[in-house]
Amino acid sequence: MAAEEKNDNLSSKDHEIVDEVDKTLSDARDLKQWWDSTDAAGSYDERFELSATFNRPDTSFGFFGKATVAGKSMEVMGNVQEQFFDRPKAPVSRQAGGGKSADWQKKHAQWMRDQMREFVLRYFMRISDFRQPQAFPEDDKEEPSALLRPLSWCPNDSAERKGFGFEQVYYKKRGGEPAKFSKDDKYAIIDLRELVDEYEWIVVKVNIFDFKFNLAPLGSDAPYGTVPLSEASYLVLSPDFIANVDDPDSDTLGRYGFGYGFLPDPEESLLAYGPGRFDAGFQFIHFHVRKSGEVFSRMAFVANRPKKIVNVSIDPFEWGMRMADFMSFGVASEIIEPMQKAWKKVPRPGGMDLVSAYISLANAMSGDEAERQLCISKKQLEKTFLVQHFTQHYNVVAGSLVSWRQIPDWLNRDALPDWVRSGISS
Repeated sequence: MAAEEKNDNLSSKDHEIVDEVDKTLSDARDLKQWWDSTDAAGSYDERFELSATFNRPDTSFGFFGKATVAGKSMEVMGNVQEQFFDRPKAPVSRQAGGGKSADWQKKHAQWMRDQMREFVLRYFMRISDFRQPQAFPEDDKEEPSALLRPLSWCPNDSAERKGFGFEQVYYKKRGGEPAKFSKDDKYAIIDLRELVDEYEWIVVKVNIFDFKFNLAPLGSDAPYGTVPLSEASYLVLSPDFIANVDDPDSDTLGRYGFGYGFLPDPEESLLAYGPGRFDAGFQFIHFHVRKSGEVFSRMAFVANRPKKIVNVSIDPFEWGMRMADFMSFGVASEIIEPMQKAWKKVPRPGGMDLVSAYISLANAMSGDEAERQLCISKKQLEKTFLVQHFTQHYNVVAGSLVSWRQIPDWLNRDALPDWVRSGISS
C-alpha cells in the first residue's frame, strides 16, 4: 500500500461511516452463517426462479426466509446465481507440444487456477467497471446550450458505464486505529490476500452504474417513471469474507473471491431501501476452478426485506435546505451544515412511503384483485429488486471476462497495462 493519510484526518462525516463498521460486520456474519446452513440444507421458506438463460449453463433463484441477526428474528430475502465464466480453449494435444493428454490437461487446469487466483484476489475489483460502445455519428455541430440540449437530436458523446466502480476509502490494520487510504491509491484496490494477513477491515465506496428500476403504476405499456437506485454506497470487507482456497473438494482445484457487508449511508435519500439502506446485508462473489479447467462464478446476496420503499420527506425546512443547496451548486451545503446538524436533533415527522401506500390502496379498492391479477404487491416489488440485483452482478461478471481475456499472463505483473495496475481506465 502506498503512503497513508494520518488518522486525525478523519472528519465527523468519516466517523459516521467507520463507526458503523463493527455492527455491519457482525450482522453480516450472522446473515452469512444463516445462509450457509440454509443453502446447504436447501431449507428456504420460499424459493422461486429469477431468470431464464438460453444456451448457457447458468442458474439463479430468489428466496424469502427468516434469519436471526444480533439475537433478533429478521425477515430476509436474497438471490443465488451461478454462471459460466471461461474454459481452456487450446486442444489438449497441442497445449504444451505433445505428451500424455491427461497430464497436459491437468497442467493446463492448474495454470487456469493460478491465473484466476491472481485475477480475482488482486485485480478483479480494479477492473469491474466497463464502458459500452457508444454510437457516435460524426458531425461538425457545436454542442447546444443547456437549455436546448433536451430537444437536441445531436449524438451524445457521454460515456455509458456498466458494472461496479470500486474505490478504497478507509481501513483498520490489526491492532491499529481507523485511517484513510491515500487519495493517489484509491482505485488500486489492495491485494485481498494482504487484507487477510494485515487488516481487520477495509471500507470501499462502490459506484453502481446504471442501477435503476421502473415504476409503472398504470401497467408496463403505459407511461412510467424510472427511479435511480443509490448510485454509490459504502461496503466493508474483512478477512472472513475472503475466499482463497486450493483444492476445496474432489472436483474443484480452487475457490477464490470476496464478500462484503453493506454499510448504512449517513446521507438521507428518496429511497428507503437498497444499497446503503439495508438494516443488514451481505454479498459474495466467488469463482470456482474445476479440474477440467472450466471456471464458474457463484454469487449470493441476502438482506432484510424492506419495511419502506421510498421516503418522501414532508419536512418543509429540509426542502428549503435542499433547494438552497441545489440552486447554489453545492456551495450552500458548506454554509448550512451547522444548521442541518442542529435540525437533525429536532424531532420531525417521518417520511411518506408513496409506493407502499399505492399498493395498499390498489388492493383495498379491488378486494386484493390488484395483487391476484395484476401482481401489484409488495412481494412482487421485492422480486423486482432481486431481479435488478441479479442483472447487475450477471453483467459485472460477464463484462469482466473481456478484461480477463485481454491479459495473456496475470502473474507477469511487469507486463500488465497501467489501467490494470492503477484501476483507472482511459
